[in-house]
Formats: sequence, structure tokens, C-alpha cells
Amino acid sequence: MTYSSRDHDGTVTLGGYGHSIVVAERFVRRIPDALELDVAAPLLCAGVTV
Repeated sequence: MTYSSRDHDGTVTLGGYGHSIVVAERFVRRIPDALELDVAAPLLCAGVTV
């Protein structure tokens, strides 16, 4: 229900976990400031998918 569904506040979901996600701290990794977000995005997408 992550694509085009109704979220808890009534807004339409825009896919994946683009806005927010709740996870255990051990699964969170910081994106280095030197790494541009357009370069990091494929890594994040693969991480969520796996």
C-alpha cells in the first residue's frame, strides 16, 4: 500500500518510503555530505527493496 493509497492523514502515498520510515537504529546509515543525493538514491532504493 505504498503507491497511490491513502495515508493515515488522508494524503495519497507517493511510493516507497520517500517521506519517512520507522526502523531500528541499527539499520540506519548516514549519507556523507560529499555524496550527492542523486548518486545516493539508487543505493537507497536497492536497500529498501532488499
